[in-house]
Amino acid sequence: MKDLQKIHAHLIKTGLVSDTVAASRVLAFCASPAGNFNYAYMVFRNIQNPNLFIWNTIIRGFSESPSPEIAISLFIDMLVTSAIEPQRLTYPSVFKAYAQLGLAQDGAQLHGRILKLGLESDQFIRNIIHMYTNCGFLSEARRLFDEDLECDTVAWNSMIMGLSKWGEVSEAKRLFDKFSLRNSVSWNSMISGFVRNGKYTEALELFSEMQKERVKPSEFTMIAC
Repeated sequence: MKDLQKIHAHLIKTGLVSDTVAASRVLAFCASPAGNFNYAYMVFRNIQNPNLFIWNTIIRGFSESPSPEIAISLFIDMLVTSAIEPQRLTYPSVFKAYAQLGLAQDGAQLHGRILKLGLESDQFIRNIIHMYTNCGFLSEARRLFDEDLECDTVAWNSMIMGLSKWGEVSEAKRLFDKFSLRNSVSWNSMISGFVRNGKYTEALELFSEMQKERVKPSEFTMIAC
């Protein structure tokens, strides 16, 4: 990070900080888990007329940070103050931030806006499903899940986790049994769901089945059991 700060200082000194290509590379690293989000924000605010890639980079970075509310603030800032229109790659990060913050109603409004603009894409349906399940909007999540014939592993796992989290453990197990591409996240989510809902015998039975299937348990699995 110190070396990157030196590079950024050099860009400022030489006037290349206005070069969006160079600045975006610095920003991309700063706005990652290995970087420094405070420094990333400072770098971003010093870029004149940021392009779509730069907006997407900083919003995505903060959506995965301990401060997802900043991602929402930046998205609103993008809508209000810039001439850049959000595109399909912008929205997954915004929905991820809404999910972390538990703001499903705000996310639903944004989803409606996207539908009106004709921008809905399979690329971020899973993010919307995750947002709804994380916030307890299970009927909305299920509707999207059932409508999407090509739901990927992330969407399946989001449904299993969400149903378990909000007490619909029997329906979660039904989906789990139906899901042919289960991974360790699927198993962990279902076992944790049983434990959370007081079904300890079922949790231990599923853990034994997990071992028979040669799925490696994680630390999370062991804590749940």
